[in-house]
Amino acid sequence: MNTIRVVGETIHEVHFDRSIKQLVKFGVNPDGLEEVDPSVTIVPGMIRVGGVWQRPAPSPQMRAAKIKAECSRRIYAVMSDVAQRNINAYTTDLSIAISERDLTQEEQGDVAVARSARGWVTAMQQAARMAAANGMDPAWPEVPNGVAELVERF
Repeated sequence: MNTIRVVGETIHEVHFDRSIKQLVKFGVNPDGLEEVDPSVTIVPGMIRVGGVWQRPAPSPQMRAAKIKAECSRRIYAVMSDVAQRNINAYTTDLSIAISERDLTQEEQGDVAVARSARGWVTAMQQAARMAAANGMDPAWPEVPNGVAELVERF
């Protein structure tokens, strides 16, 4: 089976039992057709630059979407959506309790860790925005101490 690609703005792959030369005998117009060496891997969307097939650079919007998705993946790998909501509810309850009583040392520690966790999420989002805007790789901040333990409880 021969692989023939229709070459234009993008690549469309077509598989034939015959070569281009054989297809021409059957009246097929060979313009824009190219037989590809089976050892070369070419996928749809690639372009030829100076005779070499390569993937085009992603558009700024596509790159920003990929960075945003990676940011979300990294955040949710540490703190699921449910854990984030439960921690927010817990700290809200604690802020209401302050008017009635003093917080215990453990509760004070939980509030401090929850604040650092929220700050980390914000820093992650800022790193993603900066990387997308500047065309650089993101500099992901480290997860603060105590966050994993707090998340584990919720």
